[in-house]
Amino acid sequence: MLFHDPAHTSCTPDTGPLTKTLKWSYQTGGAISSYYTHISSPAVVGNRLYVGSNSRYMYCFDAINGGAPIWTRQLADTVYSSPAVAGGRVYVGTWNGYMYCLNADNGDSIWRYSSGGMIEMGATVANGRVYFGAWYQNYIWCLDAATGALVWRGQPESNFMFTHSMPAVHDSQVFMGASKYMVDPTKFYAFKEYPASPPTGEIAWRCSLGTGVQHQ
Repeated sequence: MLFHDPAHTSCTPDTGPLTKTLKWSYQTGGAISSYYTHISSPAVVGNRLYVGSNSRYMYCFDAINGGAPIWTRQLADTVYSSPAVAGGRVYVGTWNGYMYCLNADNGDSIWRYSSGGMIEMGATVANGRVYFGAWYQNYIWCLDAATGALVWRGQPESNFMFTHSMPAVHDSQVFMGASKYMVDPTKFYAFKEYPASPPTGEIAWRCSLGTGVQHQ
């Protein structure tokens, strides 16, 4: 997933390329970004690369052998969020508020959940659960990764939105920033996470920051 792991350490044991030689390229049906220049960053698992585009498609390529398409799947709306791949499944959100769970092998849809907002940032998958935020719904969502059933949803204070922040999960807590509108004063939230989490979410602590949390 984006940032490597649920805690978003951005550290990997893999070695990057030593040269910038182009190995392959592929022309998708639309830009891999939004008008805010948010980018659907690819996820690589084994020899497969997964990425979305604003053509409303999710793509899976052979990352090693020339970038040949393995499968494509049309979704309900534009894909700006970065996919998360875990347990043989791909979790990705769309601009019309759906969180999708796709089969990583063939792209078949396993479930989808409507948040009622607009999903722009990637999801985080940890401990059998999927966490994400959505525009204009003022919630952080927690779903069962296997079934897509709602486990809980947490809400910040009035007029604050979980928009451009991606949840981080560590030590039985879920961390996420919220702002009134992108660059307005921001607050950072930590929600408690445990097997019997209440359906409304439970704030462990919060603190005020400077300008808005975005483009994470």
